[in-house]
Amino acid sequence: MHQSGGSVLRTIAPALCKLRALLSEWLAGRHTVDLAIVDEVEMNTLLDDLSRQAEALGGERILLNIVFMGGTGVGKSTLLNALAGGCIAEASNSRPTTRQPVVYCHHSVGAEHLEPPLRNCRVTTHDRSALEHKVLVDTPDLDSNELANRERLKEILPVADIVLYVGSQEKYHDQGGWDLFQSHRPRREFAFVLNKWDRCQHGLQGGGVRPDEDWLADLRRAGIHEPRLFRTCAQLWAAAPGSEPSLPEGEQFRELVSWLEDHLTEREIEAIKAKGVSQLLVRLEGALERLRPKDLNDAAEHIRRKWKTILQQEAAARANLFLADLDVHCHWIERQFASALYRQFRGIAGCLLQGAAFLRAFLDSSGSLLQGRIGQAVINSAAKGDSEDVRGAWVLPMALAAEREVDARGRALRDQLLIEARQESFPLIPLRPEMDQAGEQDQPRRYRAVVEQTIEEVKSQWTGRNSSRSWVLRPLIWLDEWGSLAALVVGLLIALNTLIPVLPLWESVRNRSLWEILALPVILVAIMVALVSILVRVLLPVRWTRIRDMFSKRLSEQFARELEGIYLDLPRRVAEQVREERHQVDRLIEQVREIRGRL
Repeated sequence: MHQSGGSVLRTIAPALCKLRALLSEWLAGRHTVDLAIVDEVEMNTLLDDLSRQAEALGGERILLNIVFMGGTGVGKSTLLNALAGGCIAEASNSRPTTRQPVVYCHHSVGAEHLEPPLRNCRVTTHDRSALEHKVLVDTPDLDSNELANRERLKEILPVADIVLYVGSQEKYHDQGGWDLFQSHRPRREFAFVLNKWDRCQHGLQGGGVRPDEDWLADLRRAGIHEPRLFRTCAQLWAAAPGSEPSLPEGEQFRELVSWLEDHLTEREIEAIKAKGVSQLLVRLEGALERLRPKDLNDAAEHIRRKWKTILQQEAAARANLFLADLDVHCHWIERQFASALYRQFRGIAGCLLQGAAFLRAFLDSSGSLLQGRIGQAVINSAAKGDSEDVRGAWVLPMALAAEREVDARGRALRDQLLIEARQESFPLIPLRPEMDQAGEQDQPRRYRAVVEQTIEEVKSQWTGRNSSRSWVLRPLIWLDEWGSLAALVVGLLIALNTLIPVLPLWESVRNRSLWEILALPVILVAIMVALVSILVRVLLPVRWTRIRDMFSKRLSEQFARELEGIYLDLPRRVAEQVREERHQVDRLIEQVREIRGRL
């Protein structure tokens, strides 16, 4: 072989093996976009071709496989016998004839040098140096009625470097052969033989288009600008080996032999092999370009915007579920918020308000509204001034009541999100596992803590000194803490001045009895306490309708934040996975181009 070409081809063999391993790993891995069956078949075919090319180029010698292909009765076997100068392939007028493929190769070519599909064929050797690096293969008829024959042909065709398409005046353009030609044309070199040329000559007497001209015209229309066509009478040459028979005008058997022996030199074989590898790599690059997933960054952002609207609607719906359970306990919730509000008052009015709240809680605990655990928790919390037990007491049954419906809504939500993604042509294969994992987080019990947290936030906003009503609350707290004391001091001063006159007083006061005078501070304090209590009730009302609005808004916001944290980043994660696969495919394409560049 030519040293430069042979060395280049042999250095490509390890690169092809490495490329095939990388492609196999990628093909067997998880894909963000499901590969169509036709794509998998194409990639597996390309992988098989890579394996064959790598094995062929990595051997001790580089052989050119020339495969004879044709229909029944066109004379493939007769043509091979004529080329061999003897009967090596079974030929007969019966159809079909060719059953066992025949390999005609140099005696120095061992079975280990042949392509795997050729090793089980009948091998006939020769010592013709002009054909030392060429392997001629006679195949079963492409239109055989026997399925096994057609399967053998399909096994052998992929190893062909050149397909010698043999036809006759009757069968040079049948549909089955033309389909095989079209399917293998991008991967194989083709030459054409119109056998039984003498019969074509007889047919010209009736006028019309000659079969060779008709065939050439069809090939040119198919895109082969300079098709190589030989017109032969193989039967005449096979019948008279070693001598030249009487031939019709235009017969080209000698040109066919010259092309096989002289034109297909070692350098030409290297060029054909290199071209075959290059064509294979071009097809592989095209397949990878088609299979490379498209960038999903923009689509992911578009999906996120749509999902956000859906999640906010779902958050509002879930908040309404929990609020519906809260409505059942609305009166009790009002008293709990009122108790929290009253604990802000440290004066006498605050003590009375808290005592009244405790009494109402005690009465409610023995009623039908709150029983058992909840009622006991109410009493305990009122006594301790702590609402933690109460919150746990009513949040638990409330959460359990809404839990089943929230779980069903979670499944429906995931289906809705997937449907929305599918409508935007977003790949569902990588999205479904992410959605399943998100579903494990989107559990009803997760929202129990959210409800408790929201209760504390709303309670703080409603009853705390820094709440939105602090401009009313703080003066009333000050009035409770200092107003009662001021009333007591004023009452005591008046009583003392009555007993020990220092300042002028009304006669009506002076004429009071001692007990009435001593009761004056108490009366003033009671008036102040009543005034503070009335002002608290009037200016700081605790009504569930107003609390509910704030609670609904805050709970919807919290639920939306939870749902967005679970689901909203899923499209971005999938887009990142797609980006990684795109990079992987890009690296494969770069490696394909690098190998092509070495050719």
